[in-house]
Amino acid sequence: MLHLAAAAAAGVGVGALSLGGQALGGVWGRLGNSGAVWLCAAFVVGSMLDTTRRAALGGFLTLAGAVIGYYAAASWFVSAGVNATSVGIWVATAAVGGPVFGAAGEIWRRRKGWPRIAAAALLGGALVGESLYLAGSAPDAMFVGGLMAVIGLAMPGVMLNAWRDRVRGWLLLLAFACLTFGAYHLIDWVFAR
Repeated sequence: MLHLAAAAAAGVGVGALSLGGQALGGVWGRLGNSGAVWLCAAFVVGSMLDTTRRAALGGFLTLAGAVIGYYAAASWFVSAGVNATSVGIWVATAAVGGPVFGAAGEIWRRRKGWPRIAAAALLGGALVGESLYLAGSAPDAMFVGGLMAVIGLAMPGVMLNAWRDRVRGWLLLLAFACLTFGAYHLIDWVFAR
């Protein structure tokens, strides 16, 4: 239970840091407003928990805490209003992405074979997919997008041991990057109406 409370508290910190990054602007601003960065936090928390179920819950609590931390900090420090559309996007990220990436973190740490490969590829694919989205929608974010792509593409190489697994991870990463890219465009389509 203490681990899950720590996950939520870590999430509040992630949310507050996101706002701080956005306030700095530039590279930090783009990273502060990144769904993939938040998903990385859920993955890391999940990797520290001992069962897939707890990791999924920990991932959700991390991102739910991030939503709370972000909007509490926005209200407290910058007296910003709350945009219902933005809140909806981040709550959906917490509800869907938090459990998936939390569970992936635990699977990557404790399993072998295809589940471990898929978990590493999922994390890298989220970063690469967001970088592709930024390249098409925010040309001013090319540096951040490039940085995210390099880090995402490095994930299977760093997180997996055997070369055969790394190659499989890179191939699977491409599919996850396409899913992430599509999810961003779906969000745009749904909320632009």
